[in-house]
Amino acid sequence: MNKLVDGNRPSHFLPILTNGLVAGLLEIVVVVSFGALVFSGGLSPSMGHGIGLTLLAAAINLAFIALLTSLPGTIGGSQDLPAVIFAGVAASIAQSLAGSAPSEEIFFTVVAAIGITTMATGACLLALGHYRLGRLVRFLPYPVMGGMLAGTGWLLSVGAISTMTDAPLGLSLFQGDELLRWLPGALFAVALLWSYERSAHAMLIPGMVLGGVLLFHTVMLMAGIDVAEMSAQGWLLGPFEEGSLWRDWSLGDLAQVHWWTIVEQGATLATIPVLSAVALLLNATGLEVAVERDVDLDRELKSAGVANLFTGAAGGYIGFQELAISAMNYRVGATSRWTGLVAALVCVAALFEGAPLMSLFPRAVLGGLLMFLGLSFLFEWVWRSRLTLPRSDYAVVIVILLSTALLGFLEAVAIGLALAAVLFVVHYSRVDVLRQTLSGANFHSRVIRAPSQREALRKLGDAICVLRLQGYLFFGTATRLLEQVRRRLNASDLPAMRFAVLDFHHVTGVDTTITLTFKKLSKLTEPRQITLVVTGASATVIAQLARAGLREGEGYHLLSNLDSGLEWCESQLLDDTPEIQARQDADMPVREVLANMLSHPNLVECLLNYLQREDLMAGQRLMRRGESPDNLYVLISGQLTAQHEQTDAPGREPLRLSTQRGAQVVGEIGFYLGQPRSADVIADEPSVVYRLSAEALRRMELHDPQLASELHRLIVRQLAGRVTHLTDAVSALAR
Repeated sequence: MNKLVDGNRPSHFLPILTNGLVAGLLEIVVVVSFGALVFSGGLSPSMGHGIGLTLLAAAINLAFIALLTSLPGTIGGSQDLPAVIFAGVAASIAQSLAGSAPSEEIFFTVVAAIGITTMATGACLLALGHYRLGRLVRFLPYPVMGGMLAGTGWLLSVGAISTMTDAPLGLSLFQGDELLRWLPGALFAVALLWSYERSAHAMLIPGMVLGGVLLFHTVMLMAGIDVAEMSAQGWLLGPFEEGSLWRDWSLGDLAQVHWWTIVEQGATLATIPVLSAVALLLNATGLEVAVERDVDLDRELKSAGVANLFTGAAGGYIGFQELAISAMNYRVGATSRWTGLVAALVCVAALFEGAPLMSLFPRAVLGGLLMFLGLSFLFEWVWRSRLTLPRSDYAVVIVILLSTALLGFLEAVAIGLALAAVLFVVHYSRVDVLRQTLSGANFHSRVIRAPSQREALRKLGDAICVLRLQGYLFFGTATRLLEQVRRRLNASDLPAMRFAVLDFHHVTGVDTTITLTFKKLSKLTEPRQITLVVTGASATVIAQLARAGLREGEGYHLLSNLDSGLEWCESQLLDDTPEIQARQDADMPVREVLANMLSHPNLVECLLNYLQREDLMAGQRLMRRGESPDNLYVLISGQLTAQHEQTDAPGREPLRLSTQRGAQVVGEIGFYLGQPRSADVIADEPSVVYRLSAEALRRMELHDPQLASELHRLIVRQLAGRVTHLTDAVSALAR
């Protein structure tokens, strides 16, 4: 564990103590408001002990997060989003058991529901951190999260009014005494929000709360109402039962819990762990940005998980890392674990000794603080977000907010997720499934062919249409594929299409409805004798194509990658063209091969004096990557492939760089640059090569300069052809 104090100098102690006291006081004010929110209405008689539980939870959260966080100085605390949901659950439990159970049993049932949910949340956070799954929680759609926060703002605001009046939301709130009970708190909330938007100083909220308390008591005393009368009329939180916020607990109290009533609230409570994990990660990420330091998100999840396991066992609320107060600690240098521990001690002191002071706390100020929290959410997600969110996302936020107000929080979340799913499908269907549409005339395989064959492919290559697909293919996105094939078939300025190459290398997945798309595609191509060539397809895609009725050899060909698919199509075109010899004659004499390569055939005999014949078997390695480039080779017959072994992906087939057939110079780049071989070169079939050593080239340049010059020109021509081949491919991909 890191040291509790980062140094022993007095200059460190003052900001640690000051910020710890401020954080503790701020946490007391906030959690007391949460306790009053949850234990209001029918649970009001138990409010004192409910507030005591919130203070205990705050102390536990502050202490454990301070000790276990990856970023010393981070402050933990009870959170508003879970508290709002707990308030709704508590009200439902109280209503369900009203008249059939004593208030003591209702109280213990609510506490048990909160404790179980907090422990479940702790276990969830701990598991996410342990298995490093925190990133998965971030897949919750952003507008849904925003809508839930806006809904939280609404519930906090409504709960604030209930805290101040104990009256239901309705027109009665605007009459006589009821209006006087909540209007001052609402004005206090607006003033607090206005001030906070202009200055987010850490002392602003505690200072305004203290000022509000003093102003309230001053006005009431001037009106001739003493503390006892204020308490009797319900203007204050107190008096609390037995004058204390703490009571002794025992396992026997569990016998008073109505477990089935908790089960009935299970669906609502089940949303809390997920929402808490999302909110925690958002806070931790925001803190990372604010302090410009890396935060171990998995460790933060685990630290909050441990804290909530202990907090839940004590019947307390969910808590995790706070963003604002933690960032403030770093600004003033209170980057010590003692800061959180001091704040925890402040909460413990309030739990055991703070009941007399808290009993004097005005409900209007407490409700105003709750309403401030609610209005801040509404201001952020209803007012500000209208300028930053797309209209569709903003509409999701508003729909969730209205659903929360009219139907309930759980229903609103379900509606929001459904809307987000619909919008995702709509947006994703607009993504072009076609990554690129290419022609075989300017996009070729990595087979280096004879000049006559390359020229033939330039003329005939438009018969090959390459469609590189991307993303997730389902019925909505695959329509674009059909449209493109129809457009190509109807293109009067291009020759008839013979091959439609569909490359699935960048396809992330397919839906079962894709079978219908390929059935339609097959009906388009079969009558025109067009072969569908599928490359780079996964086993899932191949299975789906089989269900669509596609069979190998029946107008359908399957190859492992796009390069192999292009090679197959090119070979078919060349084989079907009588005037072009598709394959080199393996028995062509070496002198004839060299005569065709040289500009001056009379130099063939002289060149042979410098060359040495080597016969290669199929699979034999001619060059090894990394070895010294001492030799240059002339491929007379057969076929060689330059490839890279994919050492980072064992089991995968080597990556083909180029394939060369007879009448080619091989290994010239490393030979001329003096650099180690950049690839392995292997014979695909029995092949014949003639080797020119570096020493033989030096003798040639010394004794036969004309021959050496001719050889250099041959290599320049070959390199120029390869550059042209590469340029065509790059140009095609750039379109």
